[in-house]
Amino acid sequence: MMKNKIIILISSIILIILFLLGAIIYIKTNENNDITQDKEEDNLIEESVEGVVKTIDSNSQLLTVKSCIQSFIDQINLNNVIYYTDGNKINESIIAKHTYNLLSKEYINKNSIKEETALNYVNKIEEQLTFVPLKINVLKCSNCTKYSIYGFAYNQKNENKGDMYFILNVDNLKATYSIEPVFNVKNISDIELNSEELTIEKNRYNMYEEKEATEEDICEQYMIMYKELMLSNSNEAYKYLDSEYRNLKYSSIEEFQNFIVDNKVDINNLVMKAYSIDKNKYICEDDKNNIYIFNVNNVLDYTVILDTYTVDLPEFTEKYNKLDDQGKVALNINKIFNAINEKDYSYVYSKLADSFKNNYFNSKNDLKEYLQNNIFNKNEVSYKEFKNQGNNLYTYKLLLTTNESDNGKENLKKISMNIVMQLKEGTDFVMSFSIEE
Repeated sequence: MMKNKIIILISSIILIILFLLGAIIYIKTNENNDITQDKEEDNLIEESVEGVVKTIDSNSQLLTVKSCIQSFIDQINLNNVIYYTDGNKINESIIAKHTYNLLSKEYINKNSIKEETALNYVNKIEEQLTFVPLKINVLKCSNCTKYSIYGFAYNQKNENKGDMYFILNVDNLKATYSIEPVFNVKNISDIELNSEELTIEKNRYNMYEEKEATEEDICEQYMIMYKELMLSNSNEAYKYLDSEYRNLKYSSIEEFQNFIVDNKVDINNLVMKAYSIDKNKYICEDDKNNIYIFNVNNVLDYTVILDTYTVDLPEFTEKYNKLDDQGKVALNINKIFNAINEKDYSYVYSKLADSFKNNYFNSKNDLKEYLQNNIFNKNEVSYKEFKNQGNNLYTYKLLLTTNESDNGKENLKKISMNIVMQLKEGTDFVMSFSIEE
C-alpha cells in the first residue's frame, strides 16, 4: 500500500515537471515570435522613412549642402580669380572640364553633355555670387542621399541675382557628390527625387564631408542667412519676421525696408559676438549689441525677432519682475536706447508721456530730428544718479558717450541726459527727458 502511494507521488511530480517545462517552452517560443515580429515592423518603418522625401532636419546637412552648392557656383563663375594666372585667364575648356566633373551622370546622359559643352548646361555666371538656401528637401536611399534645393544668389553689391534650383546627389559609400542644375521650375515641390541607387566616382572636386555643426556654427549660420536676406532679398526677409513682432513694429514692408536702409552699414558689417540656444530658440548678439532671436521649428523653418523691446518676451518679463524699481527703470532706459541706436523712433515716441509730447514733439519726425541733432548715432549709456520721487515716478541722470567718430560730433565727447520715468502696470512705462547744455 505504501509502495503504491510512493509510485503515485513520483508520477504526480513527473507530470507537474513536464507541465512546467511545456509552459516554459511555449512562453519562450511566443517571445521569440514577438521579437521577430517587432524587428520586421521596425524594418518596415525604417524602409518607409528611408524612401520618403521630407524637409531637411539636420543643421550639419544644411551647412554641408550649402557648402557644396557654393563650391559649384564658384566653379562655374567664368571670372573667378582662381582662373587667372599673372593676369591671364585660363582656357574655358579647362573650366568646362572642371564643371563636367561635378555634374551627375544622370544629368550628363539625359542631355548628352560632353566635356567641351558642359558650360552650356549650367547657369551662366560671370561674377562672384553667394548662394542663400531657403528650402531643402531630402530623400534617403540605402546607399545614397538626394537633396532638392531652392534658394537665391546675390553679388558683392548685395543685388539679388535671382532664384536657383539644384539637385545634390551624395554617394554615402564613396563620400562623393554630384550636382544637377534645375531649370524651368517655380517651386521646390516641382523637383522630383527618385529612389534609384547611384554611384559617384571620386575626382579631385567632388569629395563630400559632413561635419557635425556646433551650437556656435548653427547660431552664426542663421544670423548670416538673415543678414543676407535683409540686404539682398528684403521681401523674403519680411516674411520671416515673427507675426506679432512684425505687426507691432512695421505697419508695412516699406517701413521694414526703411529700417534696413537706416541700419545698412551695421547690418553689412555685423559679426556675432555672443549666442545661446534654449531648446528651439537661438539668440544671437552682434558686435553692436543688436539682438537676433530665432524661433526655429525645423531647419530653415523659423521666425525672427530683431530686438528685445517691441514684444515682451518671457525671458525679459521674468527678469523684469525680479528687479527692484531702480533696476526696472534702468532696464526700460536700456530698451529706449536700443531703439534710438536702431533709429526706431516710433517706439521711443510711443513711450513719451502725452503732456511731454504735446509740449515739445507734435510728431515722431520732430522727435527724430531733435535726437539726431542732439545725441550720438550710437549711444553708450552710463547710469549716474537715481532718485525716487514717489507715486511710481523716478529720475535717472545718465551720461552718454560713443565710440563712433563719423556722426558729426567728434568734439562732443559726453552728453548729460536726465530721464523722468513713471512705471505703470506690468512692464509698461512712460517717460520724458532733458539734455543738459
